[in-house]
Amino acid sequence: MTLFSWLNLSVEHLLIRRLLSSVVGRILIHQQCRAVIERMSGPKLYNQAEIESLAEHVTRFSLAGIRQVMADNRQMAGA
Repeated sequence: MTLFSWLNLSVEHLLIRRLLSSVVGRILIHQQCRAVIERMSGPKLYNQAEIESLAEHVTRFSLAGIRQVMADNRQMAGA
């Protein structure tokens, strides 16, 4: 199942592009800003367990945000 089908929206929808950009950004920040992250929390070894834990976090964080955005959009549409 893709994010598009899960949200029942077309790929062209502006909201989908924004949501996808947010998810990709959450993933990329751990690579592109690793030096800053390590200054905040110390050096990390990204072994398989840590990568899986981080992927789970990004997934849960992103899905919670997507659900909230969609709920807000439904509420605004009904207002």
